[in-house]
Amino acid sequence: MQYYNTRAATIWIIFLSLPCVAQTDPNLDRCLQGLPSCDVSRLKPDEIRRIADSYRRRNSESCRSGSAACDPAALPQDEWKSMVAANRQRNLDRCRAGSPNCDPTALRPDEAKMVSAERRKRNLTKCLEGSSQCNPTLLSAQEAEGVAKSARSRNYDLCTNGSSKCDPSMLTPPEAATVAAASLRRNLDYCLNALPACDPIALEPAGAVQVGAANRQRNLERCLSGAASCDPAALKSEELASVAAARKRRNVENCVSGFFSKCDLSLLTAPEMANVTAAQQRRNSHPGR
Repeated sequence: MQYYNTRAATIWIIFLSLPCVAQTDPNLDRCLQGLPSCDVSRLKPDEIRRIADSYRRRNSESCRSGSAACDPAALPQDEWKSMVAANRQRNLDRCRAGSPNCDPTALRPDEAKMVSAERRKRNLTKCLEGSSQCNPTLLSAQEAEGVAKSARSRNYDLCTNGSSKCDPSMLTPPEAATVAAASLRRNLDYCLNALPACDPIALEPAGAVQVGAANRQRNLERCLSGAASCDPAALKSEELASVAAARKRRNVENCVSGFFSKCDLSLLTAPEMANVTAAQQRRNSHPGR
């Protein structure tokens, strides 16, 4: 019995030591949050004052941030002035950044002058870069001259690099000659490396000789390695002998190594055949090796 009395007393002491949790009125919570489901008729006078203070704070924050929820009429005079200054600054920032949300009518004369200058500067940069957003009508004569020079320079670079965006009509005669020479060099490199972009018709006589020699060398290397793409008809007499000797060596190596799918026994001399037979016997004697 003593045990249960002690336990009950302990539980009662713990219960008394728990913090008191205040019960909040759901309607008051809704009103403090500004929800349309708030029932004002159920509020006490002190609750109405709390809600009015909460609304003023929320409205002040909305106005400072430029929110559409701002109610300017509910602002005190000092906060209204701060809101007007903040809105003017936000609009100025938008106008200077070229935002479509800029309101030019809200700018002071000095601000409008600053915005106009920055707009011209942005436009000049776009024009110099060749952007489609360039507005040529905003350029001064000197700026237009600089933009034209920049466009010619960009076009010259495109042409010398063989770009399809090159406009030959914009080139001066010396530039056209340089571009033509660069095109010849590029084509020669393509042909020397047997690239699909090679245009044999555009080769100069000396270049055609170089390309012919490079093609013959590539064909000889293919033939010496036994490639199926070898063209024997393009070989010289001495090259034919070298290719035949290389083929014979490959055949002997294949036969001795036991690669009979690539071995032609009919091409072997008697001593070579003896070597192949001995190698086969060794393999049969030591099948695991």
